[in-house]
Amino acid sequence: CSSDLLAAVLLSGLALSAGPILAATPETEVFGQCLIGKTNGDDRLLLARWMTFAFAAHPIVQDAVTVDKSKLAETDSKMAELVMALLTDRCSAEARAAVAAEGNPAPAMQKAFEMLGAVASQEVMLDPQVMTTINGFATYLDEARLGAALAP
Repeated sequence: CSSDLLAAVLLSGLALSAGPILAATPETEVFGQCLIGKTNGDDRLLLARWMTFAFAAHPIVQDAVTVDKSKLAETDSKMAELVMALLTDRCSAEARAAVAAEGNPAPAMQKAFEMLGAVASQEVMLDPQVMTTINGFATYLDEARLGAALAP
């Protein structure tokens, strides 16, 4: 699995973590659980930070987000260290078994990292400031119209 492919697979797996997790072999489920169990809160927040930098590169949000390129390089470096630790040390046997069961490293990585991404996203969502920001749009809702639209 080339480093470009691995990065793309990891990002797609983490980005899709908000949606339904794709069906996985039992070995990939074990691999995903290993990723969750062998990371701590700081590791998962690093994943969230890395995902944020990736999303910030999209043109639709570039006018709303300023990226400090020096922080991006630092985050990429730390992310590489984490991925290497997970795949070569902390969960190497589980990763190998998942790749063998899937028959291809891409789905094994994507599915397992989706599981980890879901946990990382949940941790970020627990922050009160994040919840306040997420709920900010609600002040602009027309509650009467919404109530009428949703009434049985």
